[in-house]
This record gives sequence, structure tokens and C-alpha cells, in this order.
Amino acid sequence: MNMNRTIVVEWRHIASESGETCDRCTATGEALHAAVAAIGPFLEAKGVGVEVRETLLPHSGLSESNTVLIDGLPLERWLGGARVVETECPSCAALTGKPQACCRALVTNTGVHEALTPAAIAAALLMASGVEGADRP
Repeated sequence: MNMNRTIVVEWRHIASESGETCDRCTATGEALHAAVAAIGPFLEAKGVGVEVRETLLPHSGLSESNTVLIDGLPLERWLGGARVVETECPSCAALTGKPQACCRALVTNTGVHEALTPAAIAAALLMASGVEGADRP
């Protein structure tokens, strides 16, 4: 099918030189791929493609780690009432060699999510798609 538009999704996370990332970011990446697999066919049928890009950040980019951008906007901007907080992340501390590290987490009406969920990502993708009626997953 000919795509009318493509949603660009960027997943940003810290990584070691070997490409290893923290547990939280690993779970977010898995959730991203699950969400795209789940709703990608629906969006494609409506003429909307999804392109996923992965950006590996140096350890100094920890404040940007565990971020998903959809068409350049942070995922939380697509979800009404969601906000970002930083919570302690032992996995990031181990990865960066620091005694303590904090990483981004998403607060929604269902609680604090240290790893982004497939449902939150799918909802944001549907909002970004502009497909009529698709803003209610």
C-alpha cells in the first residue's frame, strides 16, 4: 500500500561501547517494538507507516535516556495528563559505573512506569497518526 505519511519514532537510550543498555531501557525498547507490531498493520491499512529509529546516547546523556519521541515530540506530550519524573535506576548506575543514577519514568493515571508500556506507546502512535477515530485505542 502507498503510505500517505510516515510517523517517525525515535527511541533514545544510553548504551555501553558494546551496545548494552540498562534494564529499564531494554524493557522500553521491547515495548516499543511490541506496540509497533500490534498497531502497525492497522495504521498501514490507513496509509500511515511507522519508522523506528534508535539513538544510542553516551553516559553523559542519561537525562535523555529512556525517551521515545514521536514525530519529534516526547511520548508524554501525546498522552494527556502524563508527565516525566526521574527515579533511581540501579541498572543505569551499574552501566555507567556510578554509585547512584536516576532515569526517566512516566507518570500516568495508572501509576509510575519506569519502562514505557506497549499500551502507552500504542496510544501515542494512534494519536500521532491523525487517523479518524484512532485516538481511542
